[in-house]
Amino acid sequence: MTGWVSDRGWACPPCPTRDPCCGRGRQELAYSMAKGAINVLCRTLAHTVGARGITVNAVAPGVTDTDANVWIHSSPEMEALTATASALNRIGQPSDIADIVAFLASDDARWITGDVIDATGGTFLGPRI
Repeated sequence: MTGWVSDRGWACPPCPTRDPCCGRGRQELAYSMAKGAINVLCRTLAHTVGARGITVNAVAPGVTDTDANVWIHSSPEMEALTATASALNRIGQPSDIADIVAFLASDDARWITGDVIDATGGTFLGPRI
């Protein structure tokens, strides 16, 4: 066994659950796995129910100014840094995400299915030149 990855094809981090560092790592792992599961769920469910005229999509929002992200406003520098990560040079608003969801629920989006819509305002597209 090298590090925490077994040579037999499985992984098991050797840290106690109560360890604050490992707890955060495991939370991020669970979060990432859940996001991956949503991607697969959208494609699989869209394929399954498509013949019934049902579309299935998800929205992957970027940093959005909500109560869950109060850290955005911890300092003017943090606000500016967060905004510059977006190609649109601003922090996402709940209405930005709501408008995308409303569009996907409308008949105008009838040909979009099995997809996860990136709603990040172009976050991390690359350096500005």
